[in-house]
Amino acid sequence: MGRTSKVPAEAKIQAVKEYLGGKASLRNLGDRHGVHHSSVEKWVTIYQSFGEKGLYDSSHNMKYPLELKMAAVHDYRNGNLSLLKVCQKYKIKTISQLQNWIKKYECGELK
Repeated sequence: MGRTSKVPAEAKIQAVKEYLGGKASLRNLGDRHGVHHSSVEKWVTIYQSFGEKGLYDSSHNMKYPLELKMAAVHDYRNGNLSLLKVCQKYKIKTISQLQNWIKKYECGELK
C-alpha cells in the first residue's frame, strides 16, 4: 500500500524547482515545509530520476526485477558508484531500498 506524505506533491515540485533554479537552499526549503533538509534533497533526486510524477503519492509499492537489483548491488559493492548514483542510474526511488537489497544480498536472501 502506498504512503501519504505530509507535504503535498505540488509543494514538493515547487520546492525542487526553486532549489534547482538557485532561488532557495535545501535548509531554507526544509524549514519552510517543516521537514529536514535531507527530505528536500530526496525530493530533488526523485524528481531528477522520475520527473514530477515521482513526487506524487503512489497507491502501490514499486516492484523491481531481480536482474536490476543484482546489477545495482554489484555496481555499489564494486565501488563503481555511490548509493545515490546507483539509485539515479537504476531509477531506484530511495537509498534505503538499495541498502535493504545490499543487506539481503550479503545474507544470500536477495530475491
